[in-house]
Amino acid sequence: FPVTIGGPIGMISSAIPGSRIEPWISEEAFASSPYFKGKKVEGEPAKFYNPMIRPLESFVMKGFLWYQGESNCFLKDSVQYTNKMETLISSWRKAWKDDKMPFYYVQLVPYLYSKSTGKIVLDKETLPTFWQAQANVGQRLKQTDFITTTDLADTLTNIHPWYKWEIGKRLALLALKHDYGKKDLVASGPCIVTGK
Repeated sequence: FPVTIGGPIGMISSAIPGSRIEPWISEEAFASSPYFKGKKVEGEPAKFYNPMIRPLESFVMKGFLWYQGESNCFLKDSVQYTNKMETLISSWRKAWKDDKMPFYYVQLVPYLYSKSTGKIVLDKETLPTFWQAQANVGQRLKQTDFITTTDLADTLTNIHPWYKWEIGKRLALLALKHDYGKKDLVASGPCIVTGK
């Protein structure tokens, strides 16, 4: 999809495969969050934020792309994941002093979580419940949006889709439409969950 915007776009990748969301959130953010203030948060808060996000705060950023969630889905997170994402997004925006900074994220790919044999028993409702938790973020916070991936899985036994390039393309379409003035682009299909 050739689209010109009049100049190059730089990207910084800061990622740890298979990580939970908690390490990407600062301890200060959890301490000041209305959901987590005064509570002990599991999952090593700030473990990745301090070395991999905080040093980037001096860079000028246009927005964020987020592809994470499988590890928290295996923990059967539901509404608490919505709260964690809201805490992450709000704190990152605060760090960059921009409360309207775009934040686009990826809906988890279809996978048979109910067949997993971990310590936490998962069922057929685990993934749809997590999808709802992800969608709820867009209802709570402006300048957020997500892409769907339900059509990108060839099998329900592979947690990562083969078509990763398509995920990148869909995220790019969101940014082009919402942040680069390409209003005529079709950046998503209808969404039953959020009504967008």
